[in-house]
Amino acid sequence: MKRESQKDLLTAKLSLNISGEPLNLTLEAPKAAMQPIRMLPVFRKVCGDVVGWSVKRIEREGRSISCKAGCGACCRQMVPISKTEARRIAEIVDAMPTERRDAVIERFSNAIERLADADLIDALRSEPKPTGSEYKELGLAYFHLGIRCPFLENESCSIHAERPLVCREYLVVSPAENCSRTNGQSIEVLKMPVEASKALAAIDDSRDNKFDNWVPLVLALEWAKQNTDNTTPSPGADIAARFMSALTGIDLAERPSVPGN
Repeated sequence: MKRESQKDLLTAKLSLNISGEPLNLTLEAPKAAMQPIRMLPVFRKVCGDVVGWSVKRIEREGRSISCKAGCGACCRQMVPISKTEARRIAEIVDAMPTERRDAVIERFSNAIERLADADLIDALRSEPKPTGSEYKELGLAYFHLGIRCPFLENESCSIHAERPLVCREYLVVSPAENCSRTNGQSIEVLKMPVEASKALAAIDDSRDNKFDNWVPLVLALEWAKQNTDNTTPSPGADIAARFMSALTGIDLAERPSVPGN
């Protein structure tokens, strides 16, 4: 998002009470009309605030996050991203130098081929997506294939600054060796009080807040190619209000329809 002057921004502050502890969120949104994809830096900032609050809370309990650079176990999971983020992934890949772009696209293609061979591709392409127990079963079957995220290089995320919100929210507090799921020990993921990833998915679809309109990251290029972004631009502050309403469950603004998704 381009640099905006203060007069072009609307600042909103919101305080949530989480089990007696305040979670203070500050959001600066452009007043100009735009599409949701241009608002990603704003959503990432809110996500970062929630994650930071959650990490500090667990550290006060004497616990710590196990995740560190070079540990890419979680990067072999099914990653459900919003439609807005799928389009951003396509932009990122398209902007890469030719040789790197071709290599990354090949990784996407190889992943899709493996999913097709495992008879999982139809479920991943379905609309709406599986929820509840079906979602968990699909995710487990995906993980057992050991498919690396197309952006995983040297066990680290090669697009770390642009990584999806769900990746930012996924932090493990159990021993790192549990993440391989080979020692029989369970994985404990840090629970977020509110989930920015699901809020962003919700504003991509005007039907309801049900989390069934996600896109598997490995299908992001395919999906973005088939679904041109023809959403009607609206003021950034209105998009932000819809996002915060979906995030908190507080009706901050009347939610307009979002055509084109």
